[in-house]
Amino acid sequence: MDGIEFCRRVRCQPAFADLPIVMLSGMPEPMGAAPSWTAFFRKPASFEDLLRTVDSLIAERLPTVARAYRYPEAAPSRWQPVDSKCWP
Repeated sequence: MDGIEFCRRVRCQPAFADLPIVMLSGMPEPMGAAPSWTAFFRKPASFEDLLRTVDSLIAERLPTVARAYRYPEAAPSRWQPVDSKCWP
């Protein structure tokens, strides 16, 4: 499985649909289809750029995460319907 397929499968899972994905590859960024990753870096990537990107993605999610922990809701069922597009 390549990174593109991995990202597509992660996005198909409801629990991970909004998870930020930072892709790091030796190949150029794929064009044509809508990307399922949040950020793409080509190797060799600058550590400072990677760190800045991860920091900004975490900062965007902090208010949402903190609010979710303050007001917990009922736990979702462990059994979720499977989207047929997520399986080969």
